Amino acid sequence: MPEEKCFKELGCFRLGATFFHEIYRPFNFFPEEREHIDTRFVLYSRENAKRGELLKWSSTQEEVARLATFKASRPTKVLVHGWVDTVFFGAWLRKMTTAFLMVGDCNVIIVDWQGGNSLPYTQATANTRVVGAEIALLVNKLEKAFGAKRDTFHILGHSLGAHVAGYAGERLPGLGRITGLDPADPYFQHMPREVRLDPTDARLVDVLHTDGASVFDIYKAEGLGMY
Repeated sequence: MPEEKCFKELGCFRLGATFFHEIYRPFNFFPEEREHIDTRFVLYSRENAKRGELLKWSSTQEEVARLATFKASRPTKVLVHGWVDTVFFGAWLRKMTTAFLMVGDCNVIIVDWQGGNSLPYTQATANTRVVGAEIALLVNKLEKAFGAKRDTFHILGHSLGAHVAGYAGERLPGLGRITGLDPADPYFQHMPREVRLDPTDARLVDVLHTDGASVFDIYKAEGLGMY
């Protein structure tokens, strides 16, 4: 097996000892192709609260610059679903979008990565690395096109989406905030910081635990956790 897998624009992804543990992460996979994961982004704002503007992983800098309703003067919320969830069945994504737009004037971007979040779980965990990189790339393009400031971005991820947010933040020093919503445990708990969401991935990292099944001590000790 090769030591790394490289993607245009996203760079190379390695496995190695960091992503392996004989108990907590015994099976390792490279992420699938970008075309298969097919990450998509849908932008909503108060001007287009019902019908968002669509971008794809393959959208060029010029296509990003043509977004009609993105405003760099607004804070930006980025919502990321988790394992076997989709924008079609994940009602929380639309409800949260509506709530954010009711409370304040902001950009809301829903991240759809349903092409890479299905069975087996082990492959989905690997694909989170690419999705996080795709989000970071989009933020870079928004910075270039509109002068957006990354400290105004707040990424919220559920389940595997929480770790997607962490991978994005790792590539975006100075990112404003990440909120992890019940971060997935299997293949992440007890692993090094590079593998999972951790308090260094943004200026503020907060985690909401609602399942009560397990607790990430790292957030209790170094970040802000609510249980």
